Amino acid sequence: MPNDLPDLVAFKRGGTMSSLRAFSPQTPLDVAELVRSLTARDPLRRPSTAREVVQHLMRLEIATLRQRVPI
Repeated sequence: MPNDLPDLVAFKRGGTMSSLRAFSPQTPLDVAELVRSLTARDPLRRPSTAREVVQHLMRLEIATLRQRVPI
């Protein structure tokens, strides 16, 4: 992620954002993928509705439930 104005300008012109996992390796891959899609430069690669984001979050919640709640 850019730290100063020249870096920000270069980033806006065509740079790419680092993966969330580069900063936080313990982040689940599915979460990092959701963040990547939410921050995509191309609007067509972003979720088109809030409902899509909520559905994705619900799938993540269900997929990780067993890890968080002992059976």
